[in-house]
Amino acid sequence: YSFCTLLQIFFPHNPPQYEYKLTTRTKSPFLLERAAINIMPPTVDSVQAATSTLKGRIERTPLLESKRLNSIIKGRLVIKAECLQTAGSFKIRGAMNRVARLPEEEKKRGVIAFSSGNFGKGLSAACKELNVPCTIVIPEDAPKYKIDACLGYGSQVLLSPVVKGQNREVTAAKLAKDTSASEGLTLLHPFEDFDVIAGQGTAAVEIINQLRDEGISLSDINYLLIPAGGGGLAAGCNLVFEDKCPNTSVYVVEPKGYSDHCESLEVGRRVPVKLPAPPTICDALQAASPGVNTFPINKRCAGGLVVSDAGARLGQQVARTHFGLYLEPSGAIALAAALSGELCLEGKVTIVIASGGSQFATPLREAKL
Repeated sequence: YSFCTLLQIFFPHNPPQYEYKLTTRTKSPFLLERAAINIMPPTVDSVQAATSTLKGRIERTPLLESKRLNSIIKGRLVIKAECLQTAGSFKIRGAMNRVARLPEEEKKRGVIAFSSGNFGKGLSAACKELNVPCTIVIPEDAPKYKIDACLGYGSQVLLSPVVKGQNREVTAAKLAKDTSASEGLTLLHPFEDFDVIAGQGTAAVEIINQLRDEGISLSDINYLLIPAGGGGLAAGCNLVFEDKCPNTSVYVVEPKGYSDHCESLEVGRRVPVKLPAPPTICDALQAASPGVNTFPINKRCAGGLVVSDAGARLGQQVARTHFGLYLEPSGAIALAAALSGELCLEGKVTIVIASGGSQFATPLREAKL
């Protein structure tokens, strides 16, 4: 048996089932809209401005290496451990930057967003720190620990139904839009908003500063691998690497069945996920299509890589074994892609963003308490 097959045998995925009372029974189709309030598309300057806004409000997550793993691949594999970020993922970067820039009147009324979980957690944490009322719309099949985390930060949570043949995030977005209109809440988008994109790009600013601190020449960085759902993290990081590391090849990584970025890159235009999409353990990477505002940036990527559920589980296992990190499947797929053999890592320097942790991960801020 191959290692992936053995991993499936010894680490079967049996997701727990939860019962919730739905807050809505809407089945109306909804197309994601351009939701950015800032009308100026993000640039590397807006990412730098976001870096100043976030200073002292989020964690500077570490870069990690494993000598043993480097010796196996005969190259350097560097992990940006965003799983250790406040609220467990990179999402607080964009959320905090967006909320911090809201007019005071909108802060008083409160905000609402739809999320598969991680943006909801990040936005909830940001709103708690900035004392802004927050409502999160989450699909009913989202992991319970993500729902509980949003509640723990003081947010109101609305569960949206999972409608057969319809993207779960489209359904959640419809409920968020309707609630925003009826309750006067400011609707925030998890990846289309320009200030969110700029905030996510601060992860790349940190990576570059940390590499310099380690004495690694930016011209030596061969690959940057980034998980992609709507593409907000990839877009923000692309802006920075295009400016600071133009010779680095940036790849987006997606779960099998949700390879809309890969297909879009091949044809040069946004291609939606084909429905019905197959089930995947990568619950955080199930956007309906590449973002309207993110794809014009991400279409300049070197390419896209696709990872199966078995590959994601392998990435989780490697992260635990070599780095002591507990990653959710979506947070492990960039590492899995790096080790898949699709790219030659020998003699190369590869940066992988571990975008989110599992329920067992302890963010740095909590670990310091």
